[in-house]
Amino acid sequence: MSETAGIMLWLQKNLPRITQALRKDKWLIAGFTILLGVVGLAMGAMFLQQSKSTVLLVVAPMPTQGDANPMEIAPKMDITSIGLLCEGDEIIRRTMDELTASGKLLKPPQNLRVLRSSLMHVITVAKETPMSKDYTDILELTANAKYPEDAELMVNTWAKQVIAVVDRYEDNIEKPMRKIFDENYGEARTALEKAEDERETWQGKNNMLFLRSEQAKLTQMITGEIDDLAKIKADHSFEMARARGFQESLKLLKPKETLNWSIPDTAVAESLAARFGFSDAQKSSQGPTASEKQEDEGRESDQPASHAVLTGETVNDVYWDINSEFVKSQAMVEGWDAKQKYVEQLLAENTQKLDHLNAEYRRLEKEQERLDRMYQLTRLVHDELFPRRAWVDIAARVDYPTLQVLSSGEVWPQSRLAAVVLATVMAGLGFIAAVCTSLFVRLFAQPALKAAS
Repeated sequence: MSETAGIMLWLQKNLPRITQALRKDKWLIAGFTILLGVVGLAMGAMFLQQSKSTVLLVVAPMPTQGDANPMEIAPKMDITSIGLLCEGDEIIRRTMDELTASGKLLKPPQNLRVLRSSLMHVITVAKETPMSKDYTDILELTANAKYPEDAELMVNTWAKQVIAVVDRYEDNIEKPMRKIFDENYGEARTALEKAEDERETWQGKNNMLFLRSEQAKLTQMITGEIDDLAKIKADHSFEMARARGFQESLKLLKPKETLNWSIPDTAVAESLAARFGFSDAQKSSQGPTASEKQEDEGRESDQPASHAVLTGETVNDVYWDINSEFVKSQAMVEGWDAKQKYVEQLLAENTQKLDHLNAEYRRLEKEQERLDRMYQLTRLVHDELFPRRAWVDIAARVDYPTLQVLSSGEVWPQSRLAAVVLATVMAGLGFIAAVCTSLFVRLFAQPALKAAS
Protein backbone atom coordinates (compact mmCIF):
# COMPACT_ATOMS: atom_id res chain seq x y z
CA MET A 1 0.00 0.00 0.00
CA SER A 2 2.85 2.36 0.78
CA GLU A 3 4.43 1.67 -2.61
CA THR A 4 1.16 2.28 -4.44
CA ALA A 5 0.62 5.49 -2.49
CA GLY A 6 4.17 6.57 -3.35
CA ILE A 7 3.59 5.95 -7.05
CA MET A 8 0.33 7.89 -6.98
CA LEU A 9 2.02 10.84 -5.25
CA TRP A 10 4.83 10.75 -7.83
CA LEU A 11 2.35 10.73 -10.71
CA GLN A 12 0.40 13.68 -9.23
CA LYS A 13 3.60 15.57 -8.68
CA ASN A 14 5.06 14.86 -12.17
CA LEU A 15 1.82 14.83 -14.17
CA PRO A 16 2.61 18.14 -15.94
CA ARG A 17 6.03 16.82 -16.95
CA ILE A 18 4.53 13.56 -18.19
CA THR A 19 1.91 15.39 -20.24
CA GLN A 20 4.52 17.74 -21.67
CA ALA A 21 6.80 14.82 -22.61
CA LEU A 22 3.99 12.93 -24.36
CA ARG A 23 2.98 16.06 -26.31
CA LYS A 24 6.50 16.55 -27.55
CA ASP A 25 6.71 12.88 -28.82
CA LYS A 26 3.10 12.42 -29.91
CA TRP A 27 3.97 12.08 -33.59
CA LEU A 28 6.71 9.63 -32.86
CA ILE A 29 4.36 7.59 -30.65
CA ALA A 30 1.63 7.63 -33.27
CA GLY A 31 4.01 6.71 -36.05
CA PHE A 32 5.51 3.78 -34.13
CA THR A 33 2.06 2.51 -33.18
CA ILE A 34 0.87 2.64 -36.78
CA LEU A 35 4.06 0.97 -37.97
CA LEU A 36 3.64 -2.00 -35.62
CA GLY A 37 -0.03 -2.24 -36.53
CA VAL A 38 0.88 -2.48 -40.21
CA VAL A 39 3.56 -5.05 -39.42
CA GLY A 40 1.03 -7.11 -37.45
CA LEU A 41 -1.44 -6.94 -40.29
CA ALA A 42 1.19 -8.06 -42.78
CA MET A 43 2.25 -10.94 -40.52
CA GLY A 44 -1.33 -12.04 -40.15
CA ALA A 45 -1.75 -11.95 -43.90
CA MET A 46 1.45 -13.90 -44.47
CA PHE A 47 1.36 -16.52 -41.72
CA LEU A 48 -1.95 -16.77 -39.94
CA GLN A 49 -3.98 -16.48 -43.08
CA GLN A 50 -2.44 -19.57 -44.73
CA SER A 51 -5.09 -22.23 -45.37
CA LYS A 52 -4.61 -25.92 -44.58
CA SER A 53 -6.43 -29.13 -45.42
CA THR A 54 -6.09 -32.53 -43.76
CA VAL A 55 -6.49 -36.13 -44.93
CA LEU A 56 -6.78 -39.05 -42.47
CA LEU A 57 -5.44 -42.43 -43.65
CA VAL A 58 -5.82 -45.79 -41.90
CA VAL A 59 -4.23 -49.19 -42.55
CA ALA A 60 -7.28 -51.40 -43.12
CA PRO A 61 -6.86 -55.20 -42.72
CA MET A 62 -8.43 -57.67 -45.12
CA PRO A 63 -12.07 -58.35 -44.12
CA THR A 64 -12.31 -61.78 -42.48
CA GLN A 65 -15.98 -62.00 -41.43
CA GLY A 66 -15.18 -61.72 -37.74
CA ASP A 67 -12.12 -63.96 -37.69
CA ALA A 68 -9.90 -63.11 -34.72
CA ASN A 69 -6.78 -64.13 -36.66
CA PRO A 70 -7.02 -62.63 -40.14
CA MET A 71 -5.09 -64.41 -42.85
CA GLU A 72 -2.74 -62.28 -44.89
CA ILE A 73 -1.25 -63.21 -48.23
CA ALA A 74 1.79 -61.06 -47.49
CA PRO A 75 2.74 -58.88 -44.51
CA LYS A 76 1.21 -55.43 -44.69
CA MET A 77 3.30 -52.26 -44.41
CA ASP A 78 3.06 -50.80 -40.92
CA ILE A 79 1.95 -47.26 -40.22
CA THR A 80 5.44 -46.09 -39.19
CA SER A 81 6.97 -47.24 -42.46
CA ILE A 82 4.16 -45.56 -44.36
CA GLY A 83 4.90 -42.37 -42.43
CA LEU A 84 8.53 -42.52 -43.55
CA LEU A 85 7.38 -43.24 -47.08
CA CYS A 86 5.33 -40.03 -47.14
CA GLU A 87 8.52 -37.97 -46.99
CA GLY A 88 10.21 -39.90 -49.79
CA ASP A 89 11.53 -38.10 -52.83
CA GLU A 90 9.48 -40.24 -55.20
CA ILE A 91 6.23 -39.39 -53.44
CA ILE A 92 7.01 -35.65 -53.48
CA ARG A 93 8.05 -35.79 -57.14
CA ARG A 94 4.89 -37.70 -58.14
CA THR A 95 2.74 -35.23 -56.21
CA MET A 96 4.50 -32.28 -57.83
CA ASP A 97 4.08 -33.75 -61.32
CA GLU A 98 0.38 -34.45 -60.87
CA LEU A 99 -0.29 -30.98 -59.39
CA THR A 100 1.56 -29.35 -62.27
CA ALA A 101 -0.24 -31.49 -64.85
CA SER A 102 -3.65 -30.66 -63.39
CA GLY A 103 -3.16 -26.91 -63.79
CA LYS A 104 -5.70 -26.22 -61.04
CA LEU A 105 -3.42 -24.59 -58.47
CA LEU A 106 -3.95 -20.87 -58.01
CA LYS A 107 -0.38 -20.50 -56.78
CA PRO A 108 1.73 -23.53 -57.75
CA PRO A 109 4.83 -24.30 -55.64
CA GLN A 110 8.02 -23.12 -57.28
CA ASN A 111 10.02 -26.32 -56.63
CA LEU A 112 10.12 -29.57 -54.65
CA ARG A 113 11.59 -27.86 -51.60
CA VAL A 114 8.67 -25.42 -51.40
CA LEU A 115 6.17 -28.23 -51.84
CA ARG A 116 7.95 -30.36 -49.25
CA SER A 117 7.81 -27.54 -46.71
CA SER A 118 4.07 -27.18 -47.32
CA LEU A 119 3.33 -30.83 -46.49
CA MET A 120 3.33 -32.45 -43.04
CA HIS A 121 2.37 -35.87 -41.64
CA VAL A 122 1.59 -36.99 -38.10
CA ILE A 123 0.83 -40.51 -36.78
CA THR A 124 -1.99 -40.40 -34.27
CA VAL A 125 -3.69 -43.11 -32.21
CA ALA A 126 -7.42 -43.38 -31.74
CA LYS A 127 -8.76 -45.63 -28.99
CA GLU A 128 -11.70 -47.64 -30.24
CA THR A 129 -13.65 -47.91 -26.97
CA PRO A 130 -13.03 -46.66 -23.42
CA MET A 131 -12.50 -50.22 -22.14
CA SER A 132 -10.68 -51.60 -25.18
CA LYS A 133 -6.96 -52.29 -25.24
CA ASP A 134 -6.81 -52.19 -29.04
CA TYR A 135 -5.84 -49.00 -30.79
CA THR A 136 -6.09 -47.89 -34.39
CA ASP A 137 -3.16 -46.11 -36.00
CA ILE A 138 -4.13 -43.15 -38.14
CA LEU A 139 -1.85 -41.22 -40.47
CA GLU A 140 -2.74 -37.52 -40.63
CA LEU A 141 -1.56 -35.68 -43.76
CA THR A 142 -1.73 -31.87 -43.83
CA ALA A 143 -1.02 -29.39 -46.64
CA ASN A 144 -0.56 -25.64 -46.13
CA ALA A 145 -1.20 -23.15 -48.92
CA LYS A 146 -2.18 -19.52 -49.42
CA TYR A 147 -5.53 -20.51 -50.89
CA PRO A 148 -7.90 -23.14 -49.43
CA GLU A 149 -8.47 -24.70 -52.85
CA ASP A 150 -4.73 -25.22 -53.28
CA ALA A 151 -4.41 -26.84 -49.82
CA GLU A 152 -7.27 -29.23 -50.51
CA LEU A 153 -5.88 -30.24 -53.91
CA MET A 154 -2.34 -30.64 -52.61
CA VAL A 155 -3.23 -32.85 -49.63
CA ASN A 156 -5.60 -35.10 -51.61
CA THR A 157 -3.05 -35.50 -54.40
CA TRP A 158 -0.36 -36.30 -51.83
CA ALA A 159 -2.60 -38.94 -50.17
CA LYS A 160 -3.39 -40.45 -53.57
CA GLN A 161 0.31 -40.86 -54.38
CA VAL A 162 1.07 -42.40 -50.98
CA ILE A 163 -1.72 -44.97 -51.43
CA ALA A 164 -0.51 -45.78 -54.96
CA VAL A 165 3.06 -46.42 -53.80
CA VAL A 166 1.89 -48.61 -50.89
CA ASP A 167 -0.34 -50.61 -53.26
CA ARG A 168 2.57 -51.03 -55.66
CA TYR A 169 4.75 -52.33 -52.83
CA GLU A 170 2.15 -54.87 -51.76
CA ASP A 171 1.45 -55.97 -55.34
CA ASN A 172 5.14 -56.69 -55.82
CA ILE A 173 4.94 -59.04 -52.84
CA GLU A 174 1.47 -60.50 -53.28
CA LYS A 175 1.76 -61.46 -56.96
CA PRO A 176 4.76 -63.80 -56.42
CA MET A 177 3.05 -65.11 -53.28
CA ARG A 178 -0.10 -65.89 -55.26
CA LYS A 179 1.96 -67.69 -57.87
CA ILE A 180 3.73 -69.71 -55.18
CA PHE A 181 0.39 -70.56 -53.53
CA ASP A 182 -0.99 -71.72 -56.86
CA GLU A 183 2.03 -73.95 -57.51
CA ASN A 184 2.15 -75.33 -53.97
CA TYR A 185 -1.56 -76.04 -53.91
CA GLY A 186 -1.38 -77.79 -57.27
CA GLU A 187 1.51 -79.95 -56.06
CA ALA A 188 -0.29 -80.72 -52.78
CA ARG A 189 -3.47 -81.73 -54.61
CA THR A 190 -1.52 -83.97 -57.01
CA ALA A 191 0.38 -85.54 -54.10
CA LEU A 192 -2.86 -86.18 -52.21
CA GLU A 193 -4.51 -87.82 -55.20
CA LYS A 194 -1.42 -90.01 -55.73
CA ALA A 195 -1.36 -91.01 -52.06
CA GLU A 196 -5.07 -91.85 -52.16
CA ASP A 197 -4.67 -93.99 -55.29
CA GLU A 198 -1.63 -95.79 -53.92
CA ARG A 199 -3.37 -96.45 -50.61
CA GLU A 200 -6.53 -97.72 -52.31
CA THR A 201 -4.56 -99.99 -54.68
CA TRP A 202 -2.55 -101.43 -51.82
CA GLN A 203 -5.66 -102.12 -49.75
CA GLY A 204 -7.21 -103.92 -52.73
CA LYS A 205 -4.19 -106.24 -53.05
CA ASN A 206 -3.56 -106.89 -49.36
CA ASN A 207 -6.29 -108.09 -47.04
CA MET A 208 -5.05 -107.43 -43.52
CA LEU A 209 -8.23 -108.87 -41.99
CA PHE A 210 -7.67 -112.18 -43.77
CA LEU A 211 -4.08 -112.35 -42.55
CA ARG A 212 -5.24 -111.55 -39.06
CA SER A 213 -7.81 -114.35 -39.28
CA GLU A 214 -5.15 -116.81 -40.52
CA GLN A 215 -2.90 -115.79 -37.66
CA ALA A 216 -5.69 -116.49 -35.20
CA LYS A 217 -6.37 -119.90 -36.75
CA LEU A 218 -2.72 -120.92 -36.74
CA THR A 219 -2.30 -119.68 -33.19
CA GLN A 220 -5.31 -121.73 -32.11
CA MET A 221 -3.97 -124.82 -33.93
CA ILE A 222 -0.50 -124.41 -32.39
CA THR A 223 -2.03 -123.99 -28.96
CA GLY A 224 -4.03 -127.22 -29.42
CA GLU A 225 -0.98 -129.04 -30.74
CA ILE A 226 1.08 -127.95 -27.77
CA ASP A 227 -1.63 -129.26 -25.45
CA ASP A 228 -1.83 -132.51 -27.43
CA LEU A 229 1.95 -132.87 -27.40
CA ALA A 230 2.04 -132.43 -23.64
CA LYS A 231 -0.64 -135.08 -23.24
CA ILE A 232 1.12 -137.42 -25.69
CA LYS A 233 4.42 -137.02 -23.84
CA ALA A 234 2.69 -137.79 -20.57
CA ASP A 235 1.00 -140.90 -21.99
CA HIS A 236 4.23 -141.93 -23.73
CA SER A 237 6.20 -141.64 -20.50
CA PHE A 238 3.52 -143.56 -18.63
CA GLU A 239 3.51 -146.35 -21.22
CA MET A 240 7.32 -146.58 -21.23
CA ALA A 241 7.33 -146.86 -17.47
CA ARG A 242 4.63 -149.52 -17.67
CA ALA A 243 6.64 -151.47 -20.29
CA ARG A 244 9.75 -151.32 -18.13
CA GLY A 245 7.72 -152.65 -15.20
CA PHE A 246 6.47 -155.54 -17.31
CA GLN A 247 10.00 -156.21 -18.52
CA GLU A 248 11.35 -156.34 -14.98
CA SER A 249 8.52 -158.64 -13.95
CA LEU A 250 9.27 -161.05 -16.82
CA LYS A 251 12.82 -161.35 -15.56
CA LEU A 252 11.51 -162.79 -12.31
CA LEU A 253 9.12 -165.29 -13.94
CA LYS A 254 9.52 -168.37 -16.16
CA PRO A 255 7.43 -169.40 -19.12
CA LYS A 256 6.96 -172.92 -17.61
CA GLU A 257 6.69 -174.28 -14.08
CA THR A 258 8.15 -177.68 -12.93
CA LEU A 259 5.92 -179.58 -10.55
CA ASN A 260 7.29 -182.20 -8.08
CA TRP A 261 5.14 -184.59 -6.06
CA SER A 262 6.55 -186.66 -3.21
CA ILE A 263 4.88 -190.04 -3.09
CA PRO A 264 5.61 -192.26 -0.06
CA ASP A 265 5.03 -195.44 -1.93
CA THR A 266 7.25 -196.10 -4.89
CA ALA A 267 4.74 -198.40 -6.50
CA VAL A 268 2.05 -195.75 -6.36
CA ALA A 269 4.43 -193.24 -7.87
CA GLU A 270 5.29 -195.49 -10.76
CA SER A 271 1.64 -196.26 -11.33
CA LEU A 272 0.77 -192.58 -11.43
CA ALA A 273 3.71 -191.80 -13.65
CA ALA A 274 2.71 -194.48 -16.05
CA ARG A 275 -0.86 -193.37 -16.10
CA PHE A 276 -0.32 -189.56 -16.37
CA GLY A 277 2.96 -189.57 -18.17
CA PHE A 278 5.07 -188.17 -15.36
CA SER A 279 8.75 -188.59 -15.65
CA ASP A 280 11.19 -189.81 -13.05
CA ALA A 281 8.65 -192.11 -11.49
CA GLN A 282 11.35 -194.59 -10.84
CA LYS A 283 13.13 -192.21 -8.52
CA SER A 284 13.04 -193.30 -4.95
CA SER A 285 14.30 -191.91 -1.84
CA GLN A 286 17.53 -191.00 -3.42
CA GLY A 287 16.28 -187.43 -3.60
CA PRO A 288 16.55 -184.80 -6.42
CA THR A 289 19.40 -185.00 -8.89
CA ALA A 290 22.05 -182.33 -9.39
CA SER A 291 20.19 -180.76 -12.36
CA GLU A 292 16.99 -180.57 -10.37
CA LYS A 293 18.84 -178.88 -7.58
CA GLN A 294 20.14 -176.32 -10.05
CA GLU A 295 16.66 -175.63 -11.45
CA ASP A 296 15.12 -175.43 -8.01
CA GLU A 297 17.89 -173.26 -6.56
CA GLY A 298 16.56 -170.65 -4.28
CA ARG A 299 13.42 -172.51 -3.52
CA GLU A 300 12.88 -174.47 -0.40
CA SER A 301 11.98 -178.15 -0.63
CA ASP A 302 10.24 -179.82 2.26
CA GLN A 303 10.03 -183.21 0.58
CA PRO A 304 11.48 -186.01 2.65
CA ALA A 305 14.51 -187.67 1.15
CA SER A 306 12.97 -191.08 1.55
CA HIS A 307 9.89 -190.39 -0.63
CA ALA A 308 9.60 -190.95 -4.34
CA VAL A 309 9.19 -187.85 -6.46
CA LEU A 310 6.95 -187.29 -9.49
CA THR A 311 8.10 -184.43 -11.77
CA GLY A 312 6.00 -182.54 -14.34
CA GLU A 313 5.88 -179.15 -16.32
CA THR A 314 3.03 -176.70 -16.80
CA VAL A 315 2.60 -173.27 -18.55
CA ASN A 316 3.06 -170.21 -16.28
CA ASP A 317 -0.13 -168.19 -16.97
CA VAL A 318 1.10 -165.16 -15.02
CA TYR A 319 4.24 -165.02 -17.10
CA TRP A 320 2.35 -165.15 -20.36
CA ASP A 321 -0.24 -162.64 -19.19
CA ILE A 322 2.52 -160.21 -18.25
CA ASN A 323 4.33 -160.98 -21.47
CA SER A 324 1.14 -160.20 -23.43
CA GLU A 325 0.76 -156.88 -21.64
CA PHE A 326 4.45 -156.15 -22.21
CA VAL A 327 4.04 -156.72 -25.96
CA LYS A 328 0.96 -154.48 -26.00
CA SER A 329 2.80 -151.84 -24.04
CA GLN A 330 5.73 -152.02 -26.49
CA ALA A 331 3.30 -151.39 -29.32
CA MET A 332 1.71 -148.56 -27.41
CA VAL A 333 5.12 -147.01 -26.81
CA GLU A 334 5.90 -147.21 -30.51
CA GLY A 335 2.51 -145.72 -31.32
CA TRP A 336 2.93 -142.87 -28.84
CA ASP A 337 6.44 -142.24 -30.13
CA ALA A 338 5.19 -142.05 -33.72
CA LYS A 339 2.30 -139.82 -32.68
CA GLN A 340 4.67 -137.55 -30.76
CA LYS A 341 6.97 -137.24 -33.77
CA TYR A 342 4.02 -136.43 -36.02
CA VAL A 343 2.60 -133.81 -33.65
CA GLU A 344 6.08 -132.30 -33.21
CA GLN A 345 6.53 -132.15 -36.98
CA LEU A 346 3.07 -130.64 -37.38
CA LEU A 347 3.82 -128.15 -34.60
CA ALA A 348 7.11 -127.15 -36.23
CA GLU A 349 5.43 -126.69 -39.62
CA ASN A 350 2.60 -124.61 -38.18
CA THR A 351 5.04 -122.58 -36.09
CA GLN A 352 7.10 -121.90 -39.19
CA LYS A 353 3.96 -120.90 -41.07
CA LEU A 354 2.92 -118.62 -38.22
CA ASP A 355 6.39 -117.04 -38.08
CA HIS A 356 6.28 -116.42 -41.81
CA LEU A 357 2.74 -115.09 -41.54
CA ASN A 358 3.74 -112.81 -38.64
CA ALA A 359 6.70 -111.52 -40.59
CA GLU A 360 4.49 -110.89 -43.61
CA TYR A 361 1.87 -109.20 -41.46
CA ARG A 362 4.49 -106.96 -39.84
CA ARG A 363 5.85 -106.06 -43.26
CA LEU A 364 2.39 -105.26 -44.57
CA GLU A 365 1.51 -103.42 -41.38
CA LYS A 366 4.66 -101.30 -41.72
CA GLU A 367 3.82 -100.62 -45.35
CA GLN A 368 0.27 -99.71 -44.39
CA GLU A 369 1.57 -97.34 -41.71
CA ARG A 370 3.86 -95.75 -44.26
CA LEU A 371 1.00 -95.29 -46.73
CA ASP A 372 -1.28 -93.93 -44.01
CA ARG A 373 1.44 -91.58 -42.83
CA MET A 374 2.09 -90.30 -46.34
CA TYR A 375 -1.64 -89.91 -46.87
CA GLN A 376 -2.06 -87.99 -43.61
CA LEU A 377 0.91 -85.75 -44.37
CA THR A 378 -0.26 -84.94 -47.89
CA ARG A 379 -3.78 -84.39 -46.62
CA LEU A 380 -2.50 -82.08 -43.87
CA VAL A 381 -0.52 -80.04 -46.39
CA HIS A 382 -3.52 -79.95 -48.72
CA ASP A 383 -5.90 -78.92 -45.93
CA GLU A 384 -3.48 -76.19 -44.84
CA LEU A 385 -3.09 -74.82 -48.35
CA PHE A 386 -6.72 -75.15 -49.42
CA PRO A 387 -8.12 -72.26 -47.31
CA ARG A 388 -5.06 -70.16 -48.17
CA ARG A 389 -5.60 -70.88 -51.84
CA ALA A 390 -9.26 -69.93 -51.49
CA TRP A 391 -8.19 -66.81 -49.65
CA VAL A 392 -5.78 -65.98 -52.47
CA ASP A 393 -8.64 -66.28 -54.95
CA ILE A 394 -10.79 -63.97 -52.83
CA ALA A 395 -7.96 -61.48 -52.44
CA ALA A 396 -7.31 -61.56 -56.18
CA ARG A 397 -10.95 -60.70 -56.89
CA VAL A 398 -11.27 -58.10 -54.13
CA ASP A 399 -9.49 -54.91 -55.17
CA TYR A 400 -9.11 -53.00 -51.93
CA PRO A 401 -6.32 -50.64 -50.85
CA THR A 402 -4.57 -51.53 -47.64
CA LEU A 403 -4.06 -47.85 -46.93
CA GLN A 404 -7.52 -46.34 -47.11
CA VAL A 405 -8.79 -42.76 -46.87
CA LEU A 406 -10.65 -42.34 -43.63
CA SER A 407 -11.34 -38.64 -44.23
CA SER A 408 -10.39 -36.65 -47.33
CA GLY A 409 -9.21 -33.04 -47.39
CA GLU A 410 -11.74 -30.25 -47.78
CA VAL A 411 -11.73 -26.53 -48.67
CA TRP A 412 -11.89 -24.40 -45.52
CA PRO A 413 -13.02 -20.73 -45.92
CA GLN A 414 -10.51 -18.05 -45.03
CA SER A 415 -10.99 -15.76 -42.00
CA ARG A 416 -9.58 -12.20 -41.74
CA LEU A 417 -10.23 -11.96 -38.02
CA ALA A 418 -6.83 -13.39 -37.13
CA ALA A 419 -5.01 -10.70 -39.16
CA VAL A 420 -7.08 -7.91 -37.56
CA VAL A 421 -6.51 -9.27 -34.07
CA LEU A 422 -2.77 -9.59 -34.66
CA ALA A 423 -2.59 -6.06 -36.12
CA THR A 424 -4.49 -4.67 -33.11
CA VAL A 425 -2.28 -6.48 -30.64
CA MET A 426 0.89 -5.35 -32.41
CA ALA A 427 -0.36 -1.73 -32.55
CA GLY A 428 -1.22 -1.79 -28.83
CA LEU A 429 2.17 -3.21 -27.93
CA GLY A 430 3.85 -0.56 -30.15
CA PHE A 431 1.90 2.26 -28.46
CA ILE A 432 2.84 1.07 -24.97
CA ALA A 433 6.46 0.63 -25.96
CA ALA A 434 6.59 4.14 -27.55
CA VAL A 435 5.00 5.83 -24.49
CA CYS A 436 7.37 4.08 -22.09
CA THR A 437 10.35 4.98 -24.25
CA SER A 438 9.27 8.65 -24.47
CA LEU A 439 8.77 8.97 -20.71
CA PHE A 440 12.04 7.24 -19.95
CA VAL A 441 13.99 9.50 -22.26
CA ARG A 442 12.26 12.77 -21.27
CA LEU A 443 11.99 12.22 -17.55
CA PHE A 444 15.10 10.19 -16.70
CA ALA A 445 17.65 9.92 -19.49
CA GLN A 446 17.86 13.61 -20.53
CA PRO A 447 17.97 15.01 -16.96
CA ALA A 448 20.65 12.47 -16.07
CA LEU A 449 22.76 13.45 -19.08
CA LYS A 450 22.39 17.21 -18.30
CA ALA A 451 23.37 16.61 -14.67
CA ALA A 452 26.39 14.61 -15.72
CA SER A 453 27.57 17.28 -18.17
